[in-house]
Amino acid sequence: MLPVGFIAAVLVISFSAFWVMSTITQSQVGGVDLNSQDLKVRLDELRWSLQMLILAAGLFAVAQGAAAFFNAQSFSKQAEDAIKRVQEQAREAEARYPVFARTETVRHEAYASLADI
Repeated sequence: MLPVGFIAAVLVISFSAFWVMSTITQSQVGGVDLNSQDLKVRLDELRWSLQMLILAAGLFAVAQGAAAFFNAQSFSKQAEDAIKRVQEQAREAEARYPVFARTETVRHEAYASLADI
């Protein structure tokens, strides 16, 4: 599956290329004689196109942030579940083999008493 950032970049570049091509085509098909009103209309169209381009980039950035948030949330939940599972297995092992659990406790106490000397 493609990452969201790659898809966003491809869409923004594609939109930009489409806009440039349409602008070039319109300038070649349209008359060369442009008065101030025509220039104002063209500048307004250009401004609108650039605003849409920036808006699309912003929306993709928000989408990437949301995807990263949900990915991190899922990872955290999986980690917490794994920790709970390991703790449960440790409790079961201590209940099943109490001699080993007691040996570990004695070893910790021995190291603690050696550190105090």
